[in-house]
Amino acid sequence: MTKSHILIYAPWIEGGDLMNLQHVAEGLLKINHRITLALDLRTDEVRRILRREKASLFDRTEQVNAYGPNGQFLGGSELQTVNRLLLKTGASTVLVNMMDTFISGALRRAAFGINPPIELKGKLGGHYSRPKWFSPQHGGFNNWLKKRGFAKLSREGWFGSLLVPNEYETEDLQQAFPDTQFVFMPEPGQKPTISRDEARRYFDLPEDAIVLLNYGVGHKRKGLHLVTEALRRIDSPRLFLFSAGRHTKNTRARDEVIAMEKRGRAKVIDRYITEKEEAICFRGCDFVLAPYLSHYGSSNVLALAVRAGRPLLASDFHLIGRRVRDRKLGVLFRNFSVDDLESKLREITQITDNPVAPYSGQLSAYAKELTVEAFHSSVQTAYPNNR
Repeated sequence: MTKSHILIYAPWIEGGDLMNLQHVAEGLLKINHRITLALDLRTDEVRRILRREKASLFDRTEQVNAYGPNGQFLGGSELQTVNRLLLKTGASTVLVNMMDTFISGALRRAAFGINPPIELKGKLGGHYSRPKWFSPQHGGFNNWLKKRGFAKLSREGWFGSLLVPNEYETEDLQQAFPDTQFVFMPEPGQKPTISRDEARRYFDLPEDAIVLLNYGVGHKRKGLHLVTEALRRIDSPRLFLFSAGRHTKNTRARDEVIAMEKRGRAKVIDRYITEKEEAICFRGCDFVLAPYLSHYGSSNVLALAVRAGRPLLASDFHLIGRRVRDRKLGVLFRNFSVDDLESKLREITQITDNPVAPYSGQLSAYAKELTVEAFHSSVQTAYPNNR
């Protein structure tokens, strides 16, 4: 199949979505694909962010609005919207920037014999970060339905290539569903070089404390409230919480950090963090927090921490926990357990030497696997230009 014109469906750029979008597009443009971006153009916010972070994307791609004049999805649903845009643009295949929510309903419907629009057959692909239904840890009727629906669609040839950021499951998925191509997709990025001291001065972080970075959009499932509870119990000047990222989903946890800030134990940056600032955030801390609640799959936060040479303090659940454990990337605590998190934080307060040093070798080795070049290679494998 010729894949010279690709429609990238990306109507959201929250958290790591923007980074993923720009690196996907760059990888495809390198091998001379024509790219059309389907974006949320109801306001100027997406244009403004993209122009600030990656102006070349606008210059080298076409853009269409994924939403209609009424402010709703152009086709009423996401699948119908993608179908309309595919026909409108004349693209030969679709790459969904983040497939997880997009594909869930389609899998359930397929289990009952209701297929997507026929024009999409063989053309549905993209970044599928959390196929929970494949994991034995996630049973239940809903995931059984999704697995049944995926098996049917795969067998009938509905999917193009699926990029999966899980090195442990990619091979297993390929064996289970041989009619679909699965490609392991490492998380991309450059290694920041700003020094720890410069980064701390930039954000006015204390020099003599162990700084714990909580980064990203503040959903409750990200577990910041576990951290604030544990830190209330310890109340040690050795630990300083640095919370960076827009809190739109868990304002209570944000308010708790603000209260800590007033006591001189935290710093809050409650807004969108630019790419330049992102690197400074990670270089200015000692540990990166990933206290996520039963989080399936990967997280861009782990990759950012590794590239910045910073160990993690993470819950032990699924892929993040397995990577931290197998590759010795930091400290784990039991999923959901404030008591165990408190215990691990108390141990951290006893560190007198450089807290990062014990993990530096493993972090450096893993960072070599998480390059932009490796990411581009995976995207190009999934979407070769055969023309």
